[in-house]
Amino acid sequence: MIILIPGLLISRKLVDLAIVGVLITYFSDSEYSKVFTLQKAAIFTSVQDVILATLTIVAAWISCYAIRPLRILIFSTVSYILALGLLFCTASREFSETNFELLNMIGIILLAVGEVGAAPLLGPFLADQLREHGKGGRTENSNEDQVMAQKRVWWRFAWCCGAAAAFYANNIKTWKKTFMFTLLFMGGSLILLLLGIPFYHSRQIPPIDRFAIIRVIKTSLKKKHLNYPLSPELFFSNDEGNVLHLSPRIKLLRWIDKAAIIETSSTSNEQEEAGTLCTVAHVRESKSLLKLLPLWSSFIVFGL
Repeated sequence: MIILIPGLLISRKLVDLAIVGVLITYFSDSEYSKVFTLQKAAIFTSVQDVILATLTIVAAWISCYAIRPLRILIFSTVSYILALGLLFCTASREFSETNFELLNMIGIILLAVGEVGAAPLLGPFLADQLREHGKGGRTENSNEDQVMAQKRVWWRFAWCCGAAAAFYANNIKTWKKTFMFTLLFMGGSLILLLLGIPFYHSRQIPPIDRFAIIRVIKTSLKKKHLNYPLSPELFFSNDEGNVLHLSPRIKLLRWIDKAAIIETSSTSNEQEEAGTLCTVAHVRESKSLLKLLPLWSSFIVFGL
């Protein structure tokens, strides 16, 4: 049932090229020039970039929890469909200037939600299906390189099909028909995704402390006076081997590592119970989230 997954890849590429990539053209089209000036159209598309960057941080935080990727993919696809439905309505009916702007802003937000939900999960989800399918099928895909090679083939196939569909959509004469075409395409991909539910494999994700990042930052600030350890054993619950610089290796976030330093004043268990010690795993997750902040700030500065 792996063949059902590329439908979502194709439809996402279609929306990305035929809708998201040309939204400024839609907003500044001569048909809507009385409502949207070119400057206002640019602001609207920049707002979408800011929303996308902000939601990326939220999605990364949510992805740390035991939420099944399939559920997020279904939710993001529904968000795409709702967004395209709103854009179709604004292109086919007469609205006041206020309602027109409001509906389009909601559509932009829903497009960003769909993009954030689908983008980071589609690749790993496809790889998981290829990996598990190989274990239970006639072909053995235990070789990870083989799994990645098959994933690239499917990905490139979906990209080419999505680009071809976008080329057709961009040559449709009216925006109303373009939105309808992409809406039906995305709706079909959702049906295919739902049909494959009984056959999909899902990895078991262990539950993770939802508020670890807050405790990690608080603890690292309290320990800012400490020197970095000379032995990896001085990092609490260190599963990264013989390393003194915890991953991800980001120079500006090196201070976060101090949250996992074991002090000599008491045992590690006592420090953990007192909330003055964090595990290496929690430090790693927190750094992965914090590294997205420069992306968010760059959208704020250059997007607006």
